[in-house]
Amino acid sequence: MKLFTRSKVLFSLSGLSFIWFLIVFQSELSNPDVVCSADLVTKKESVCLINRMDSEHFRVTVSYGGSRKTSQEKVTLKFLPAEGSTENWSLVLNPRSASYSGQTKRYYGTLNYGTFNNEFFKGEALTIRASENVSLFKKFEVRVLRNPNGAKVYLWAIVTLILLFLSIWFRTSIFVEGIGRPLPYLLFFFVSLVLLAWEL
Repeated sequence: MKLFTRSKVLFSLSGLSFIWFLIVFQSELSNPDVVCSADLVTKKESVCLINRMDSEHFRVTVSYGGSRKTSQEKVTLKFLPAEGSTENWSLVLNPRSASYSGQTKRYYGTLNYGTFNNEFFKGEALTIRASENVSLFKKFEVRVLRNPNGAKVYLWAIVTLILLFLSIWFRTSIFVEGIGRPLPYLLFFFVSLVLLAWEL
């Protein structure tokens, strides 16, 4: 029996690519380059100050925590200029399907609310308003991140899918029978789902 076959090499590479895809996915959601943040648990509306002005492209994420009764709750966020501003705009965002979370009695995770473009000035005040059901959560901290790079997530998802497809196509000596047989298909389905839901 050959130690290295085409199917084994391809599946091993797809496994490594899948791990890196998960790392990139999580790093994009936990980007430390925060320009504005607000805790909306105690009150559903907060004003935060923009601390940088060298970007016009932003991602909104939420570090949240709750219980089983909140696992299906979706909080809508509205962004608008603070009171007294001469600007007239508003933005409504809902959580994207592709987010990181847990489903236990008590869980914490990160929600992806997608990206938006706007020109802010340093020190400008931004009002963030959440829907009424935000009060059900134990933790709900909104973060506005500078210079998101969702292209990295797409890139590694596509690389993983290509390697998984080739490993399935040429499979002759790995996961061909038993309970391991559907494993490559499950991985392919999971990565495809995240790729499709990343900005949906």
